[in-house]
Amino acid sequence: MKMKKLLIITMLSIPVMAMAQSNTYTLKGKFKSAAAGGKVYLNYYKDGATKKDSALVQNGVFEFKGPSDGPQQVYMTFVSKDSPADKKSRGRDSRSMYLDKGLILMKVTDSIKTATISGSAINTDYKKYTELLKASETAISGLRKEYYGLSAEQRKEAATVKLIEDKMDKAEAGQKEALVTYVKQNPGSYFCFEALQKVAGPYFDISKVEPLFNGLPAAQRNAKEGQAFAASIAANKSTAIGKAAPDFTHLDMGDKPVKLSDFKGKYILLDFWASWCGPCRAENPNVLKAYNAYKDKNFTVLGVSVDQEKDKDKWLKAIKDDGMQWTQLIDSDRSNKKRAGDLYAIKSIPSNFLIDPSGKIIAKNLRGEALEKKLAEVIK
Repeated sequence: MKMKKLLIITMLSIPVMAMAQSNTYTLKGKFKSAAAGGKVYLNYYKDGATKKDSALVQNGVFEFKGPSDGPQQVYMTFVSKDSPADKKSRGRDSRSMYLDKGLILMKVTDSIKTATISGSAINTDYKKYTELLKASETAISGLRKEYYGLSAEQRKEAATVKLIEDKMDKAEAGQKEALVTYVKQNPGSYFCFEALQKVAGPYFDISKVEPLFNGLPAAQRNAKEGQAFAASIAANKSTAIGKAAPDFTHLDMGDKPVKLSDFKGKYILLDFWASWCGPCRAENPNVLKAYNAYKDKNFTVLGVSVDQEKDKDKWLKAIKDDGMQWTQLIDSDRSNKKRAGDLYAIKSIPSNFLIDPSGKIIAKNLRGEALEKKLAEVIK
């Protein structure tokens, strides 16, 4: 038995986008001790890239200013002037927060982590949302550690793994119940869509989230984040079992454009993965085994990597290291409005779709023994 829910990497949820008003933000921070000095760093992800900023702490005060097109999550770290020169030995005083248009005030008594934030409704809402998740996230994190702490022999013990899996099911069910309540009680919250994504799960259960989404105010549904979530619902419906697999074009290892429809007439395992995805790499031997068993029986695999363009060399190395002999494409052009990742609503990897010779999706997310069993069933 495999702990399948632990062997999935959830990519960024629906990008929680901002309202389109162009404005600026100002973040002013003040330490209780005027003698405090050092540097505050901001790290955040925007426009498909990681951004960085920093500000000196002088006389206990620091300030950030910049353009704002709506709420932006950032990761803040304070490095004291008295911290050791060796970065590895520095104590991490960090927290996640949101920047938004207007003035945000931060009062630091003991640490950035416990600082009080005012003048920002988004951070008040964020605190409420994270407090709701705190207990369940702690429980789920503990169960992951418990599983990965098992020896190879213990992982073969079905009863041991099932005990952890049952606890995980209970923790996740409790979390989803709390999130459903949150969405119903806070339909105007900026975090509704993140909550909905968690309720949907890694493989997006439409039946659970579509009624909740439809119950949101029109302003929420029509906002950019609402439109993005609606697009995910539509994409999941269009890639349901029995539907025709959406066609797409991406570049292969030699920068040659390749279409999914180029393989029509064969059974195709459309496999989404990435070089940095541990669970994907762990599953590759199973995919290779299936490929070798059925490649001469009108079957092939089409790999689609979600690696970024800057990681192309890592992608190519992973293909070589894992012995993947089938066609490999890279889905790195975020400006492509017909990206495979969007068309197939990929939120977690590994994800795959089994497509029959007519181009119809006949199965989804087959791994290990399930993949082997399904191929044996349909390919004679």
